[in-house]
Amino acid sequence: MNSNLFKFTLLLAVLCIFVVDIQAQRRMSYPELAARSRNPLLYFDQNVLPPTGGDNPQLVMGFKIAYEHLAFRKSDDDSYYSDASIGIEVFEGEPRRRGRELSVEGLIPANRSYWRQQARADSYEETKTSTSFLDGSIQMELEPGVYTYAVSIDINGTRRNLGNTIRRLVIPDFNGTFKAQIYYLDTDGNEAWPAEADLISMGQAVNYAKDFTALVLLPDDDVYSIAVDRMEIRSRDTTSVETVFRTDITDKMTADNMLVTASPDSAGLAFRFHPDRGGYRYAWGQIPNSEFPNASYRLRVLKSDSQTAGERYFRNLWLDMPASLLSLDTAIEMLRFIIDRDQIREMRRGSDTEKEQKFRDFWDKRNPTPDTEFNELMAEYYRRIDHAFENFSTPNIPGYDSDQGKIYITHGEPLRIRRSFPANEPAREVWEYPEQSFVFVARTGFGDFELVGRQ
Repeated sequence: MNSNLFKFTLLLAVLCIFVVDIQAQRRMSYPELAARSRNPLLYFDQNVLPPTGGDNPQLVMGFKIAYEHLAFRKSDDDSYYSDASIGIEVFEGEPRRRGRELSVEGLIPANRSYWRQQARADSYEETKTSTSFLDGSIQMELEPGVYTYAVSIDINGTRRNLGNTIRRLVIPDFNGTFKAQIYYLDTDGNEAWPAEADLISMGQAVNYAKDFTALVLLPDDDVYSIAVDRMEIRSRDTTSVETVFRTDITDKMTADNMLVTASPDSAGLAFRFHPDRGGYRYAWGQIPNSEFPNASYRLRVLKSDSQTAGERYFRNLWLDMPASLLSLDTAIEMLRFIIDRDQIREMRRGSDTEKEQKFRDFWDKRNPTPDTEFNELMAEYYRRIDHAFENFSTPNIPGYDSDQGKIYITHGEPLRIRRSFPANEPAREVWEYPEQSFVFVARTGFGDFELVGRQ
């Protein structure tokens, strides 16, 4: 499956899940869904800040490398480590084309920089997580103009394939007319101007079901507003579906004569704010992303005449999304552990849109936090299905169809598991819950435990 189709997969939503090309998904097995649920190796985010101490704008490249893609080694103290390096080469002018791909062939080098760091993990389990990252940044000054840059990444001295990493870059002239610049910050709902704030540094992605701040560099003293449009992505076409949020930028949300600098710290990449007479006008807008369905969006900065002064896209990214939610048909089928077949058949009737709405309605009625888009109960249910597949599968039975898998899905993690090995008898497990216990006996020695009783 090519990278464009994978990106397309991630951009469509059903309730709080990613759903794409339903017909194609229908032909995919659960193991294939599990295999494709891994997150990208590298999240790469480019931002351009106006000049501060120097004469030229500052290019700030922030990035995150997921632990699950790093090759960790065990150290003498039983912790784990992995070395990673990223290189950025910038060239003058527009990128060249070689077939469908971009190229830097024949372009004049303008700048280059490298970053090296070591990731540390305290346990083997931590090395496999999709929510832990090695964070870094590269910064350089560039004159206003059009550039092309190339990215490379090495892990433990081995070059990793990122596909075509050639990108176009525009450095605005902040002394003239420029478009509004938009930066995504992780502020935990802080409405004041802090001394500093962390960049999300995930490229065109933000964390699903979490509010964030849009920091906007405004071009002038005009009156502005912020609008967020939900987008529909079909192949190469992008269509606005609806405006889901809009707010005027008030004086309370703006700061004049402000300089912003980028400074990496132990937690990642941060922007620092410095009042200065030679500074620029910035706006601080809270984006209620916890209320938005998991989809793709466009954030626009609008002038008083409703003309777009600047825009930037973002998509919600559910980092630890259960693989069983990647397909609407799979997600509906997996409801068989809590509803009967007649209900499942009814949910499958109709068009894709009708099925999606039925699925939404089913979980909306069971959302313990109805004021937010994220449904903790649904997420927990499908996480249990993934856990059952990963831990109780045998060569002949997927884990969610095993006796232990079914009990885990419907009852969750046991309070205690007692395993015994009686003489001349198969291994035995007792799963203890507050109100009852379940007794399992191993049948073949391949991990297939059969439910034989309840206590």
